[in-house]
Amino acid sequence: MSAIYLDQAEAGQCVTMIQTQIGNLQEAASSINSAMLRLSDAWKGASAEKAQTTYETEYRRMLTETIPSTVEELRSFIDGCVQAIFNTDQQLSGR
Repeated sequence: MSAIYLDQAEAGQCVTMIQTQIGNLQEAASSINSAMLRLSDAWKGASAEKAQTTYETEYRRMLTETIPSTVEELRSFIDGCVQAIFNTDQQLSGR
């Protein structure tokens, strides 16, 4: 037999923390991307071209699109789970 327990306040705080960290991640990704663009003005040469090409082809999309999108999906999933458990509990309790 399994038991269901939900500390809604604690779960809500966790979801809020996830949302905050997603915002921090998105801000960090934007800052890193901006720094990479500025770096091209400060660093010239073959190694700089290699670094910029590698960033553009292997990391920029992951940093600025894939990771933020994935963590946003995670936030939505977790929030949905918490809300579904709460809603089910409310329905079963007749409230």
